[in-house]
Amino acid sequence: MGFQQNIEEVLLIEDNPGDAKLLELTFRDESFTGLVSPDDITHVESLAAGRDELAATDYDVVFLDLGLPDSSGLETLDRLMADEPETPVIVLTGLDDQERAIQAIQSGAQDYLVKGEITGDSLSRSLRYAIERRKGTRELERTKERMEFFNSILRHDMLNGLNVIKMRAEILEERLDGDDGEQAETIVHWSDNIIDLTAKVRSTLDTLTADDEPKLEAMALGPLVEAEAER
Repeated sequence: MGFQQNIEEVLLIEDNPGDAKLLELTFRDESFTGLVSPDDITHVESLAAGRDELAATDYDVVFLDLGLPDSSGLETLDRLMADEPETPVIVLTGLDDQERAIQAIQSGAQDYLVKGEITGDSLSRSLRYAIERRKGTRELERTKERMEFFNSILRHDMLNGLNVIKMRAEILEERLDGDDGEQAETIVHWSDNIIDLTAKVRSTLDTLTADDEPKLEAMALGPLVEAEAER
């Protein structure tokens, strides 16, 4: 699938005028035709100024130098993302600082670029990937919200309704004889099966939507397989 989105607002947080100028010149490369215009780039030289810009304008992407006059290291990224966790951030790093750049990726940055090695192609690719990854993350979050909504329906409306059906069928089973009693027994049986299936679906949804890592436990597979085969 091709990249379709034009980038309208880019924020560059870089205190070195030379590095900022080189990046701005790179944006004039033909790789950015129809993607981003140099006129769409806002340049500030401190984290405080960058945070002010993000509070006032909805930026599509941020280029962030981790060594600024008012902040340095990964704390710079943490402070920025605390304000705008949804905005894609591409970290700018020196040749001798790639390890910290990788740590920044692990902390939430979408990508990193090494100063002095930035080309039009690498910058364009980094922009595209950062935006696409952020879109994917948002889609996953929307899917999770839909699953949580479905889980809430299973927990309350559907499960409550099934329990009511089962209880009424149990009453009829006690009162009725012959074919009518067998029909009521069948309703109870299938109510139990559906309630059991609902519990399994709820457990799966709980696992998929949980924020914490699942707790894994060793267990004997033999009895489990035998029980499922029998069921």
